[in-house]
Amino acid sequence: MKKIVLYDGKCGLCKREINFYRKISPANKFEWVDVTRVEFKKYNLNLVDMLKRLHVIHNKKIYIGLDAFIEIWSELKYFKLLAFVASLPLLRSLLSWCYEKFANYRFNQLNHCQILERK
Repeated sequence: MKKIVLYDGKCGLCKREINFYRKISPANKFEWVDVTRVEFKKYNLNLVDMLKRLHVIHNKKIYIGLDAFIEIWSELKYFKLLAFVASLPLLRSLLSWCYEKFANYRFNQLNHCQILERK
């Protein structure tokens, strides 16, 4: 079963990073979903939440933020070690905190996110 990656395709940084992962990922491992271009309601998630943080759905489980990145990295040849290291308890806590700070900053800087936040 493919891992479904839900990302903000209007964010230049997010788009570049996802395109990089797309290029190096094995065939049939991921379904890449730009939540700004497709009907996202079928995932039963809030659009604002999906724009704020990367989401991965696998086997009916939802991974968000750093956990979503770990799910992606665990399938990529040269990133498996990074997935393991990022999963270590103390480092995972620090990286999660950093990701949350950056994700909130990024969200607050993007106009398409701010329009949704005001609704």
